Amino acid sequence: MKDFSSAVGNLAVTLCNIALVHQDKANLDMALEVYNLTLAARKAQPIRDNPDIAWTAETIGMLQLKKGNHDAAMSAFHEALEVKKEYQENNTIDIARTLNNLDNIHFSKVSLEEAMVMYLEALEIKRICLGNNSED
Repeated sequence: MKDFSSAVGNLAVTLCNIALVHQDKANLDMALEVYNLTLAARKAQPIRDNPDIAWTAETIGMLQLKKGNHDAAMSAFHEALEVKKEYQENNTIDIARTLNNLDNIHFSKVSLEEAMVMYLEALEIKRICLGNNSED
């Protein structure tokens, strides 16, 4: 089982590298297609690699946001957030960053009340992680 999981993981890494090349060439549609294949491969691994699943979902969200696809971006960010909460404590800078990405979408879609709730949650997480006197 471990060998199979490792093989699928290697496939995911190769796909991710291909997606990065497309992203660097500003071919966002192809990058998204390959990142989605990467995410599917990572989810198919018998031994889940949650940080890589979350990173891939968040990257998909960023590219969707860059293309103006707010609903698709929001879906990807929510997936990343759910996976992160499975393997991290709730009060991490990484989770706060994902909440900020969701906040920005709500803000841009004029869902100001929803954005404010998430901004405040992200701010509280950052305060817990960094302390009251941090410049971040």
